[in-house]
Amino acid sequence: MRLAWIIDPGSAEAVITVGATASLQPYRQGPLARSSKGPTADGRHKPDILAPGESVLGPAASGGWRRDTGTSQATAHVSGAAALLLACFPELRGQPLRVKQILVDSATDLQRLPDFQGHGLLDVLRALQSR
Repeated sequence: MRLAWIIDPGSAEAVITVGATASLQPYRQGPLARSSKGPTADGRHKPDILAPGESVLGPAASGGWRRDTGTSQATAHVSGAAALLLACFPELRGQPLRVKQILVDSATDLQRLPDFQGHGLLDVLRALQSR
């Protein structure tokens, strides 16, 4: 029996699983201690990519703004990057695996274990330029 930390739906191969990094100095601090980590039950490395997820300012459900920390905040960064790719390159629409590949291939390696960082830190500019 293999211990899996990433479970459904994040364990699906086509899903972009996101881990959270420190928002300031992510290269030095790396993934947050409580960020999602792999592997999947079948041994694949997850998360796929990291993004800032510490003390991110966002809208509060009750109105106004609040700071929150976690993979939910990091996921918003990756979703925005994917949306930007689709807006700039309409030929990527309907090709979610290609979008995922561009994002992970252009990530910056933080020199951490793959089950902690995946392919590394999201780099939106590099993703747009690599297209």
